[in-house]
Amino acid sequence: MAASIPLAHLILGLQTIVSHNVPPAEPAVMSIGHISAGSADAPNAIPSEVIIGGTARCDAPEVRALLKRSRRQMQMVFQDPYSTLNSRMTVGKFVAEPFRAILPEGESSTR
Repeated sequence: MAASIPLAHLILGLQTIVSHNVPPAEPAVMSIGHISAGSADAPNAIPSEVIIGGTARCDAPEVRALLKRSRRQMQMVFQDPYSTLNSRMTVGKFVAEPFRAILPEGESSTR
């Protein structure tokens, strides 16, 4: 998979941390100031990795703690779809699998 697709999701996720968690009256911003991907020697190749750098800026110590905590909770998950999908599993079982993992035993219902 092209590394730029997960990067786009990461950047959007960083922006929503501020917009969803910081009060509008508090000045705060999380920004990505550096993105490096690919090589000048192979401009048409899909890069396998992306290097990013950025900052989180705010005035209030409580907001700074919130931004740090939220940033640590974000994580990227890279999966190879060919090794994670089971061709013998039905679509219904595949869709229901995450719900079986999070619902307590006996609370799941089938339709």
